[in-house]
This record gives sequence, structure tokens and C-alpha cells, in this order.
Amino acid sequence: MQKFIRLIHNTQRFYTYLSQTGLLWPVLILFLALLTGIFTFWDIDSRIRPVIAFSFMIVCPGMAFVKMLGIDDKLYEWTLAIALSLALDTIIAGAIIYSGVWLPKLALGVLIFLCLVGLFLQLRLKFKTPSMIKGSPS
Repeated sequence: MQKFIRLIHNTQRFYTYLSQTGLLWPVLILFLALLTGIFTFWDIDSRIRPVIAFSFMIVCPGMAFVKMLGIDDKLYEWTLAIALSLALDTIIAGAIIYSGVWLPKLALGVLIFLCLVGLFLQLRLKFKTPSMIKGSPS
């Protein structure tokens, strides 16, 4: 029981740290992208696979880019993230269909790639150094 309590305490400390540093969403998006990729590309059949894939496709692609806007209202942020995610899902699926092939794993791979690009841009904006600012001495 003591180990369980210690685990809960450490998890809360980790969550607090990620929240305070602004790294909570990048870590969650990366975790869901990896989990979705593993379950899908390795064809792991599980009851949780549709839940993981659905949550990834509905939230992660949009949230990877919406977090860069710095919106304070969480309702607006979530609304924009879900709308952008659905738009990206539709655009990618439509482009694949119009190319004459239907490869769902390719569509998921493109979405995961877009999420990783969004995460890279988020982290670059968050940890911008003076040398990255235009006009500063190198």
C-alpha cells in the first residue's frame, strides 16, 4: 500500500511539473501518437485500440497547432483543436482517396507526422533562445 501511495504522489508531482512548465500537452500528444502508432502499425487487436485511435484523431492534430496560439479560454481552445483535428483528418483522407488509393495507415502516419511537426514548433516557441530571434548577434 505504501508503494501505491508513493506512486500516486510521484504521479501528481510529475503532472504538476508538466503543467507548470507548459509541457503537459506536448507530452500527452507525443504519448498518444506513439501509442496509436504502436497499436495500429503493429496490428495489435485490443478493446482499447479504437478508444486510443479515436482520441488521438479527434484531439491531437488540432491541439498540436492550437496550443501555439496562446488562447486563454479553454473552451475556445478545445473547440478550435477539435475543429482543426477534424478538418485535418478530412483533408488527409480526401487527398488519399483522390490519389486513387485507400491506405488508412498512410493517413494515420501523415497525422502522426503533422502532430510531431506541431510539437516541434511548440517546443521551439517555448524554448526560444536569443540566437533564434531575428537580428540578435550569434
